[in-house]
Amino acid sequence: MATQPAAYHSIGVGFQHNRINGYNPLMGQLFADTDQAVEDELIARLSAMPPARKLDMVAELGAAVRQLMLVGLSERHPDDTPEQARRRLTQLLYGPEAAAIPLGSTRMLTPMTPQPILVMLSVTNILESLGVAYVVVGSMASALHGVGRATIDVDLLAALEDDHVAPLLAALGPDYYADEPTIREAVARQGSFNLIHLPTLFKVDVFVATPRPFDGRQLQRRVQRSVSDEGQGDVYLLSAEDVLAKLDWYRLGGGVSDRQWQDILGVLAVQRGRLDAAYLRAGAAELGVADLLERALEETAP
Repeated sequence: MATQPAAYHSIGVGFQHNRINGYNPLMGQLFADTDQAVEDELIARLSAMPPARKLDMVAELGAAVRQLMLVGLSERHPDDTPEQARRRLTQLLYGPEAAAIPLGSTRMLTPMTPQPILVMLSVTNILESLGVAYVVVGSMASALHGVGRATIDVDLLAALEDDHVAPLLAALGPDYYADEPTIREAVARQGSFNLIHLPTLFKVDVFVATPRPFDGRQLQRRVQRSVSDEGQGDVYLLSAEDVLAKLDWYRLGGGVSDRQWQDILGVLAVQRGRLDAAYLRAGAAELGVADLLERALEETAP
């Protein structure tokens, strides 16, 4: 009998207070996808941050994920009332028992876009202004298509070239911590680099697109969604099928990341019956993760 994916909560953002205060640079990186110099800067700034602001960051991260989940829910269930949408969101996050609890008044204050989404939009709008094709990947994309969890950063895949670096840095300006030599090296070797939005300390990880066909297809098949009513709120995110890139990351990470695996299961479960199975299997075979895809499909089978 197939195992159903457990509902999981949008918590555990990865920079708990005790981990920051106890951090030792000699022990290596705290964030595996972050340049050491950027991590040191982030850790120093987080350590100096008042505890109340840390709690605000946790709340904002959770709010960003829930907002993306609601965007996905409204797309899949366009006739839902606000209360029905809230119940669907509650069920995805906490299970059917929680969704059955009376929700009280549906009257809400005027919604405000969570800071992580505003930071995401600030970078993606810059990339668009420079004519750089990009797509939001990682947990922000899986939140749109599946079951979200709080994440400490925004992940982007971008077709950056060396000529883009100077205008990118100029457009980012003093609000961002960005290291030019690191960015140029990442573009040259088609690796990744990190940005820190200094007013909020939210991080953006940029993965430079490689010539492999799968990277090109992620950019070609991206989907545009409105994630904010404040100004330019449209952003390009991965298609639901291309979230299978997480299978590649899961294998590259040694197959031990429960977070990556749960993201994959969440998308497969929520999108059941909507996915292009032939595309999924062809892409998984190309990435060498066909066995992982079949395992994930089995675990989410009804």
